[in-house]
Amino acid sequence: MIILNNIAIYPLLTIITNIGKRSFENMGKLIKKSGDTISRMLRPGHESLEASRKIAQQIFANKKELLVIIDETMIKKIHSQMMEGTGWLFDTKIGRSINAYRLIIGAISDGKFTVPISAAFTFGKEFYANPSQALEVTVRLFINTAQKLFPNARIIGTLDGAYATVNNLKWAIENNIGLEVRMHSNRVVEYKGKKQKLREIKEIRPKGRQMARTIEAIWQGLSLQITAVRRIDKHGNETIVYQAATYKATPSQHAKNYKWRWGIEKLNRTTKQSLGLQECFSRKIGTQFDHICAVLLAYSIAQLEMKQKGYKNPEAAIKALKKKKPSFLNRKFDRLDQDIDIAYA
Repeated sequence: MIILNNIAIYPLLTIITNIGKRSFENMGKLIKKSGDTISRMLRPGHESLEASRKIAQQIFANKKELLVIIDETMIKKIHSQMMEGTGWLFDTKIGRSINAYRLIIGAISDGKFTVPISAAFTFGKEFYANPSQALEVTVRLFINTAQKLFPNARIIGTLDGAYATVNNLKWAIENNIGLEVRMHSNRVVEYKGKKQKLREIKEIRPKGRQMARTIEAIWQGLSLQITAVRRIDKHGNETIVYQAATYKATPSQHAKNYKWRWGIEKLNRTTKQSLGLQECFSRKIGTQFDHICAVLLAYSIAQLEMKQKGYKNPEAAIKALKKKKPSFLNRKFDRLDQDIDIAYA
């Protein structure tokens, strides 16, 4: 039987290792083990994700409404063209294509805590005849996973504009699922019997001190709640962005639900900068995925520490864990497996 303590060893090493990259060899130096020994400590990805889901259930116990936030991120492998499954992906930050994986992550959030529960590599036309259809199936799987984890909570999916497809919105409406997606201002909708672009509808623009305003409109035959949200940057410049939803709520609630997507952006940034999400050097795609899932579990552990100890952010929780000796962490997570009761036959 494998208990959480065994599953947590590798994730904990990604937290406390501060000697160069988180290669098997560098993590091994911390506890005086070989790189091969560390590689054997890496559990299958599905076990790490299941442990993370159990942590989510503990953190969000008794919550009546939760968001499932879904987003894609790039796992850079710049100096290697020999890793299974990598491809040339365009990096907007540096303006050129690099060798990388594309990863889609699903996380549960209440606006304060964000815990990853699902992950998968996504691929282009070299693997799928219709990549967008494969993404739609993945999104539905992630949302269904969240519903099964929290059967007594209302689950609302929040997705960026790349997922604002007719199929996704239609599926959500047909299955009575709340979905909040970004929508481009040039989308043509039918409002009060007239077809026009969102940015041309005067009635949707916030007035006075309003920060958001919602109307009901028809897009591609679907009845949607369309919200215009006013954004003001640090320089005082104002812009209007648009969201579409399959459920009714106040304009401020629609705006807040989408704003809370920042939680997965923080997850992506922190796991890359502080936990070594991109720092696996195996050529095998399976090992790459297992490493990624272990790092996501490490982030879940940081979220649990953040809640239990009252840290302001996951970085503070990670910093505190880094100061602990490996033997202390081992004892601590002996207790953790009892707290959340994770076991595998």
